[in-house]
Amino acid sequence: MAKFDKDCGGSFQGSESETRICLDEHAKITLRGQPHVTVSSNQKACVLRRVDRPRVYAKFTNAELGDLIARGLLVQEDKPLSPFELRLKYEHEIQIWQLPEKVANRVDFRRFICLEFLAFEAAGITSRSDASMAVVISHIHAHWLKVNSKQRGGHKRFCSSRNLQKFRCPHPSTVRRWLRKFEAGDFKAMALCPPAHKRIIWNR
Repeated sequence: MAKFDKDCGGSFQGSESETRICLDEHAKITLRGQPHVTVSSNQKACVLRRVDRPRVYAKFTNAELGDLIARGLLVQEDKPLSPFELRLKYEHEIQIWQLPEKVANRVDFRRFICLEFLAFEAAGITSRSDASMAVVISHIHAHWLKVNSKQRGGHKRFCSSRNLQKFRCPHPSTVRRWLRKFEAGDFKAMALCPPAHKRIIWNR
């Protein structure tokens, strides 16, 4: 259960009688019917993260936590966190597996294009001029379509053939922009993610 403790590390600034709410950081939390994990908790506030929407965080003061508990809107279960929930608790950066399917597919497509192009470039087959890139990108895109048109159960790269129609052959300037981000981001897939889907959403 959540503990109400006046000696749990002090009080808030401006309030000498504030009671600190000590949530079990390794227990399951349900806030307004939605599953959450405790990301951090200190003398001034507690930060929760939604399990089903990992980009969504919520920050509460002790007084706000006490009000939520009193109204039955925040419930702590004496159950251990699952491996998935533990990852959300400790891995605060948004990962590709946490993105909506359509966005993850777009990031995966961009990574495929970049990796394949870099392989051609390393082999001395292409440069980053428009003319040279256009030929290689067209070849890479055709290869991607062929690979992903093979509907082999869970082995296909994307989740549905419907998504294939949305990824047209990109222009050389677009691929150069992706490459700059990919290289600057240490070749991590999330470097190619649209910025809007990497932002943390603060909710109440």
